[in-house]
Amino acid sequence: MRIGIDARFSDIAGIARYAQNLISNLEIGDDINEYVVFLLYKNLNWYRPQKNNFKAVEANFPYYSFSEQLLFPFKIWQAKLDLMHFLNFNVPLLYFGRYIITIHDLIYEDHSTFGMTTRSKSYYLFKKVIAKLMIRWSTFRAEKIIVPSLTTKAKLIDKLHISSDKIIVTYEGIDVNWINNVKLKEEKDADFLASYGIKTPYLLYVSTMYPYKNHKLLIDAFRDLLSQNSTTKLQLVLVTKEDSFTQKIREYIKNQNLEAKVIIPVKEEDNGFLNDQKLQIIFRNAQLYVTPSLEEGFGLTILEAWASKVPVLVSDIPVLKEIGNDAVEFVNSKNRGQMTDKIKELLINQELRNRLVVKGLERLANFSWVRMANQTKEIYQSHPDTPIHRGMDKL
Repeated sequence: MRIGIDARFSDIAGIARYAQNLISNLEIGDDINEYVVFLLYKNLNWYRPQKNNFKAVEANFPYYSFSEQLLFPFKIWQAKLDLMHFLNFNVPLLYFGRYIITIHDLIYEDHSTFGMTTRSKSYYLFKKVIAKLMIRWSTFRAEKIIVPSLTTKAKLIDKLHISSDKIIVTYEGIDVNWINNVKLKEEKDADFLASYGIKTPYLLYVSTMYPYKNHKLLIDAFRDLLSQNSTTKLQLVLVTKEDSFTQKIREYIKNQNLEAKVIIPVKEEDNGFLNDQKLQIIFRNAQLYVTPSLEEGFGLTILEAWASKVPVLVSDIPVLKEIGNDAVEFVNSKNRGQMTDKIKELLINQELRNRLVVKGLERLANFSWVRMANQTKEIYQSHPDTPIHRGMDKL
């Protein structure tokens, strides 16, 4: 078969990691099918094919743009594909070929996302209506829908009335290199952390700073914890990308007089985000990983904390109960007092910390990017039409 993959989202953290691991593991495990990977011009260096049956093609149509809707379908048509895989809900309305789609979450359905835009409220409302329509239209026309959790599948069935048979769950995973790189702490770790103003011990949260990620409540709970012990050396480290939402949180931290205690590590050389090597150092030295989010599609950073042998505290939302199971502690992320108490307990209860570390390492076996890519390849190969098997040189 000749399969297209829309990887234009290679600069959006969660989708980028999904795309990277899907493509790299397909390259390792598939010598038969041909793949055309579509990328924005600015991200052409993000992926360089390693095998002859994979080809990177420029598709410089920004996501959520008019050019995406009007011109991207023609680019896909030129590639003469048997099947297209869109890695997000924004399928061009004018694309009429066969496709599958990955839906990572239904945040637009469950939460107000007004805080996710710097535009006017009227623009936000227009964008939200369009997003809801696009999700419904793209999932209705898709051959199959891939989701990262049973929770997301249940939401699609409940809210969009999609047949269960059409939705396939492929759990996400963790890169083997990540596990190998976080095993041992190194002496130079302290120098690296100090260069970002980070001192141990510290709590860690890695996420974008959209309002539903619930940073303010975590900061408030952390402030309450500090007030209970004024001599504590504890810090809260918030790793994120640099954008307008991050600036709002910086202002909130400043207003709370917590600039020396709440650290957002970033340098000009990082170009707005930390690479995996730096992120691994921050993970493996953390005292506790906390995810207070009100909504998630999967919860990839939980796996990274497990691999780093760090105990994990997460909000008690359904998807994190599904992924975390008995390898995490849960907290009501709308209850500031309970969050403060839970953090305090996990900092001092060594028996509980040890149990969570052991359970986390055991639970990691349930999540694999290799398995996810193989499952996705099986979905491709279940496509009902006879493959065309055109040569890559005809692009």
